Amino acid sequence: MPYKLLTILLLAGSPLVAKTYYVSPEGKLVNKGTRESPLPFEYFERPKNHAGDTFLVMEGQYPGHWITRIYGEKNRPVIIKSEHWLGADLIGVQEKRENTRKILQIKGSYSWFIDFEIYDTEAFNRISNSGEAFFCSDGVHLMGTESKVINCVAHDVLIGFSTWASSVAGEIYGCLAYNIGWNNLKSSRKSKGHGHGYYVQNKANQDTYKKMVLNIVWGTASEGFHAYTQKGNIENFHLENNLAYNLIGYNQNRTPGRGFILGGYQPVSGLRFINNHAYKVAVQLGYGANYPIISKNVVFDNNYLVGSNIGLYHLAEVKSFTNNFIVTRDPMLTAVQALGKSERTWQWPFKDNKIYVSNSTATSHPRIGMQELTVGGTKYISLTQSEWKNNTNQVIRTTPASEAFLYQNKYDPDRALVFIYNFKEMDSFPVEMGKFLQNGEKFEVRDIENIHKVVHEGIYQDQPVNFTMNLTELAPIHGNLPREHAKHSDKGFNAFLIRKIN
Repeated sequence: MPYKLLTILLLAGSPLVAKTYYVSPEGKLVNKGTRESPLPFEYFERPKNHAGDTFLVMEGQYPGHWITRIYGEKNRPVIIKSEHWLGADLIGVQEKRENTRKILQIKGSYSWFIDFEIYDTEAFNRISNSGEAFFCSDGVHLMGTESKVINCVAHDVLIGFSTWASSVAGEIYGCLAYNIGWNNLKSSRKSKGHGHGYYVQNKANQDTYKKMVLNIVWGTASEGFHAYTQKGNIENFHLENNLAYNLIGYNQNRTPGRGFILGGYQPVSGLRFINNHAYKVAVQLGYGANYPIISKNVVFDNNYLVGSNIGLYHLAEVKSFTNNFIVTRDPMLTAVQALGKSERTWQWPFKDNKIYVSNSTATSHPRIGMQELTVGGTKYISLTQSEWKNNTNQVIRTTPASEAFLYQNKYDPDRALVFIYNFKEMDSFPVEMGKFLQNGEKFEVRDIENIHKVVHEGIYQDQPVNFTMNLTELAPIHGNLPREHAKHSDKGFNAFLIRKIN
């Protein structure tokens, strides 16, 4: 049994004696599911219990709009995996329609989809007049209880990955979304564009959390990570080690969206926002489309946010806000509107945060919100400047040291991500890789903004690996999104995928 598949099965808790089936573009429903007699992808649309089983989807193209109903059981999920990473392509079908359709809808519970590439065809219309039908699809929509999307790539679709409240304790892990969205020329919002890398909602279900971990987005017509609702819920989300950068703004006004936005017409509740990354994009937590909205029970720790407009709005009784690293021209761009109990007995958990300021004439502190606020008959008071300063928070007027972050993939130990903050703008940046690679191991490096191209191969020799920072080539765009202004991220920041070569 391949090492990667063994790792997945152990994480799933599946018995190793479970069955393995094969799927191919030429498969038939009457076949047995062996490599020599494979099943079609259509098989997954039939409700059937395959708890503990694994389906290896063979290399090739699978055009269609798939609604999968195959399911597993708790602690015995069904694994549906591309046999080779990005070897199985799920492709939107060209059909004229008034509304978009999802290329992959995962309705079955306890089902894990791993290593697929999802995209619409190369020549399709991404600019629409109001009321005009257009040819385009959404990527992946996660619906099943405790189902997961793992290490998939969605590009050139209207929305990369989405999930609503029906997916209790669902997870999106290790995924990449890029070249996302479309334009509506007659819309009042045409200058901003439409379409997000990740569009998510969740309703609290006891102590369960919906998880989004180690995902990346770049190149969108609108937002990066978009946890937004009008009448739904944004509750019990766990966001960790995610990255938003170089959103470009594929729209008529060339305006990039926000990297992370959490809020809307309903409050955010039970949020864990930990170790996330942003480079030259905005972050808005507790955003209120219909002010004031009070968001509660938020953990906001160890985030690394560079060159961003950071807005933290109407956060009541924050559980933790520590060790965040923010780099900005002006700390006034960092808004902190933290609220607590009116009797002032509550201790503000704002500690050990660092704000690096590049503008020497800027104010010396972040913008603090209102002194008190009454909503629904409840009176709240605000964090004050003195309370912020007295809790070991710092404003530092120097350029921060360059830094690299290495994250090994939980479901594929032969894969890791490297995020490099290169404040000195060196052409090459050395990164110690000993926690991931062993002496003598072969590896390859891919630029996240051009994922199908290997930019470096080597053999690890117990020395730092040098990463080229002055890259320029972007992945091609399908369809007619405005692209004239699209550029690669500057050498102040780059993100890479490293894979061991066996």
